Amino acid sequence: MNIADPYQEFSKIFDRVASAQKYVKWQQWINDVWTKHGLSPKSLLDLACGTGNNAIRFSHQGLKVFGVDSSQGMLNEARAKKSNVQFSYGNFLNFLLPQTVDAVICLDFSTNYILRFDEFAEFINRVYASLNSGGIFIFDFKPVNSFVKKEKHLKENDFIFDWVCNTHFTPFVVIDMNIALANGRTFQERHIERGYNVQEIKQVVSATKFSLLEVYDDCILKTPNDNSELIQLVLKK
Repeated sequence: MNIADPYQEFSKIFDRVASAQKYVKWQQWINDVWTKHGLSPKSLLDLACGTGNNAIRFSHQGLKVFGVDSSQGMLNEARAKKSNVQFSYGNFLNFLLPQTVDAVICLDFSTNYILRFDEFAEFINRVYASLNSGGIFIFDFKPVNSFVKKEKHLKENDFIFDWVCNTHFTPFVVIDMNIALANGRTFQERHIERGYNVQEIKQVVSATKFSLLEVYDDCILKTPNDNSELIQLVLKK
């Protein structure tokens, strides 16, 4: 079995493993949040954009969209979709844009890849500098308990995919992905993430210039807890 960099091989089957319905849900919810807070963005940054599904959906709304990801494999898949999104390589701490934007999103628990509180604050401050005045930043994360519940095993005609969590290093999570292709090639990817709780993230946000508007429990405005599947925060510059 070959050891691959995170998302190097997974990128090639990512869209077949991920639920397409979640992108519909997120787009509607984000539009509702923008409307609720009087924002009609003309430009958007999608951080950790992956294969571009969120970014492309918002570009179809007429927004000028920038997509940034730290995986060249994911970016290759995104660019192959031939959209108007401007995709570029970058990570949470070094991404650069040609202009500031009206809104920023970072979804699908991508922020769990940030392993230190100081780097999380640095990331949020970089987002702040990328936003126009009055802009809104929406991001999500998973608490540790939601990783515990998750395993995924998928068998298709041309690949087998296994996704298993090891939470013995709490608050850190080790995710092993095993991919077997029909041609006999096999790959393993190891992803290191960190589970956070709401209070920890609120403390990080309080150390930045952002105002915290709302906290959602999986796109529903109710008080989340450590057993929530996904927790979203809405920040305003």
